[in-house]
Amino acid sequence: MPIEIKSGETIIPSFFKSLEEWSKISGSDPEFSTIIYGGDSSQSRRSGKILGWKQAGQFISQL
Repeated sequence: MPIEIKSGETIIPSFFKSLEEWSKISGSDPEFSTIIYGGDSSQSRRSGKILGWKQAGQFISQL
């Protein structure tokens, strides 16, 4: 499960660029990728999950 941390507070499409490359190389499903970013909202997208930094602790404790 690839996880990437971004400092930006606004979700932008380029956040997913390296995780999409990883999915191509590894053959893994991008839906299992997770980005933790500096904002507050959480979302699920075709390219993976996005979690606000406040949800990071709970997410990591479930791994």
